[in-house]
Amino acid sequence: MVTNSDPGHHAHTNPSGRDTDMLDVNNDSNHASSADMSRTTTPDGLDNRSSRTRPRVFPYTKYLPYETETADQRQQDVDEMIKHLYIAVGSGDFVPGAVHWTKEIRGWLSLKFDLSRQQRISLTKLYYELALAPGLEYTVAERFASMFMVLTKRRHYLKPIDDLVLDWRPLYQEIKVFVLPGEFATPNTFSSKRSIRTLTKICTFAQLFFDPKEIPAILDELLPFFSMSPSESAFVVLGLLNLFFPTHAPPPNQPELQPQHYLPTFFHLWSIINRSTFTDQRFLDMFSRLSRDCLTVEHVPFSEHGIYTAEQTSMVFTSILRLLEIPVGQASSPYHINIDLGAGLSALLERDPRKHPASRSIARWIIMSLSPACLDVKDGRSILHQLEGLIQGIETFFHPSNTGAWTKTLSQLVYYLADFFVMRWNREESGEYKMPADRKLTPELRKRFVMCLREVVFMNIYSKSGTAVNYALSTLQCLAFLEPNLILPGALQRIYPAMQGLVEVHRTTSSIRALQMLSRIIARTKGFRCHLTTLLGLALPGIDANDLDKTMNSLSFVQAVCYNIPLHDLTKSAQTDSDGEPMSGSTATAVEWITQQVDRFETEGSLIELDYENELTDEDEEIILRSSTAGFAEFLIAFLGRVFTLLQNLPDASRVKSGSPEENVVNTLPAAFAPLLAALSPELYDIALQQIAKFVTNHVVHQARDAMAFICNTLVKVSPKKALSRLLPDLISSIRTEIDENGAGSSRTSGSEILPRDRALVWNISLLSMCVVHVGSDVLDFQDELFDIAS
Repeated sequence: MVTNSDPGHHAHTNPSGRDTDMLDVNNDSNHASSADMSRTTTPDGLDNRSSRTRPRVFPYTKYLPYETETADQRQQDVDEMIKHLYIAVGSGDFVPGAVHWTKEIRGWLSLKFDLSRQQRISLTKLYYELALAPGLEYTVAERFASMFMVLTKRRHYLKPIDDLVLDWRPLYQEIKVFVLPGEFATPNTFSSKRSIRTLTKICTFAQLFFDPKEIPAILDELLPFFSMSPSESAFVVLGLLNLFFPTHAPPPNQPELQPQHYLPTFFHLWSIINRSTFTDQRFLDMFSRLSRDCLTVEHVPFSEHGIYTAEQTSMVFTSILRLLEIPVGQASSPYHINIDLGAGLSALLERDPRKHPASRSIARWIIMSLSPACLDVKDGRSILHQLEGLIQGIETFFHPSNTGAWTKTLSQLVYYLADFFVMRWNREESGEYKMPADRKLTPELRKRFVMCLREVVFMNIYSKSGTAVNYALSTLQCLAFLEPNLILPGALQRIYPAMQGLVEVHRTTSSIRALQMLSRIIARTKGFRCHLTTLLGLALPGIDANDLDKTMNSLSFVQAVCYNIPLHDLTKSAQTDSDGEPMSGSTATAVEWITQQVDRFETEGSLIELDYENELTDEDEEIILRSSTAGFAEFLIAFLGRVFTLLQNLPDASRVKSGSPEENVVNTLPAAFAPLLAALSPELYDIALQQIAKFVTNHVVHQARDAMAFICNTLVKVSPKKALSRLLPDLISSIRTEIDENGAGSSRTSGSEILPRDRALVWNISLLSMCVVHVGSDVLDFQDELFDIAS
């Protein structure tokens, strides 16, 4: 943090604790006064206490079962904590003082309370200073660094540059000790105790707040170290550039800081070391963040290549093809291993590859460079055209039979492409991205993008790699969200044969998982929602004790559907008999329409597109939907029958290993039944109640007592009075019978094994105990019977 006019001066917080102006933002010459700050960072001059640019999506305090502090009380609490933190830092009491109050503030934040904008700015500056202060114990500095990361983790709390500017120099001096040791005559004893991993993580969070006006100073500092003899220093410079270079757009009145001014230099450096994995990943990471941060800035020139030129774009796509490491001819890799071996100490500057995979940087660079200008180019050299060419060129490597080391990377790339596109589309639609109209994504661009990825995703959902399938299913969901009319027809075209058992068994499991991911989009899209009842029926054979993985996926699909639609027989409300009673209609209309659509899927090619918006009138769709709901009762009875058969064939819970498929199925059953029973109409709920009551009364399935008890619990919670009246008399009667007539529970055993004659008693007691919890006051209607049986 710069506190005077000397750009090289850095006011470290020292252990003697004399920097008592740390929390006084008004003393920082790099920032406006708090009144100016409030005016520039809050919409319409609102109060500065509003700390979020994005509202919370869930009102936590509203749904807690107890009263919480008022907003004023919460603010008083955090003010008190900050005051004590200030006193501790000012007096040099870092342990336990500052550490204790840091822990308290962090706990306060974990309760979903929000700091005011000014408090967050002040605390962020403080912890940045403390994390880098010389003389602090290693563990204490780590605590302060962690708190700094918590405060800057989400971008919607603080606007870079407008709200907060951090000085890059103190952090650079700490990291420089590790990667440029030749610059120091003697080792830095304080820095040698630090963790380079922590310092690079701090830099990842702080980089967003480095001032773009410092670009010349950063380049003047780093570029002189660039040398190919030895090459280690060149790799170190590239790593430091990736960590420290400010990617935020410069002010409009300083054209010398525009990306077009320094990008040629970077691409020249890249061309010097162009067959290195390290170099490709570092430059793509930096360029992708640069594209993201300059996307919404009007004074930064933007074309069909984003902020880059056609030659620069071609060079980036060449490096993308290298990073995918797809085998070409006899070559196993496009990289030369000896080049990366010269990276040396620069390996310390690598970001965590699990959190920052190369495919993520590639996707961010592509999506943040797209604009409607890509559609107007005729020579086929725009970002979109080159993306289409890339996907078309590697399409065969997505085929399930063509699996290799590249499979995960390709699946990851396609997933991040779809994920970033959905994120950008939603933020533009919500107004969070304020950008020029000529850069906003359009429906035409969205359609081209979805069509580009459609075929490879359909192939990838049947991959032999479980990781690739997971990525492909998430991608499929993103694409269906963007263009349901382009994705759902092709998905159903592949899913129907798989669900009907006409293709390989493993395709059935992938198809059920795809249905689970698409269920919400199917349920809300005109025409396609008419397929849901049929698809539910086709999923029933998947509930099979001989294939527990498929069983879990089938239950998850039923759960997903029931979270999105109510299960009501709409034909009953439409027709009445001579006595005025509702009567159930027929599914004939829906069956006939579904049959026609399945035939259509078979006859039309893989590029099938359906536009139910124009093909179906609202009246026709309503007739088909009503007809399809007549099959809910039949589905419910068949579903319960399948579940009961499954429970009877499960092994004893005491012999099931933790994390086994059997345990997962038992845990999935209550999760599936909760939304299912809650979605039922009163008539269908009565059917479910009768079926479950009949089963628990006439069967004793000792190994499934816990699963059945949880199912009874979900049943009772939906309609406590009705369910208790039906279940409790039978359960209490069965318990009496077992004790009085069969002598159950008359002998005690020291082991955990339950005697055969006691199993019926344990079954009924387990079910009874789960029926009377979580049901509220309705259980009091049976208090006499319950006290009687307990005594």
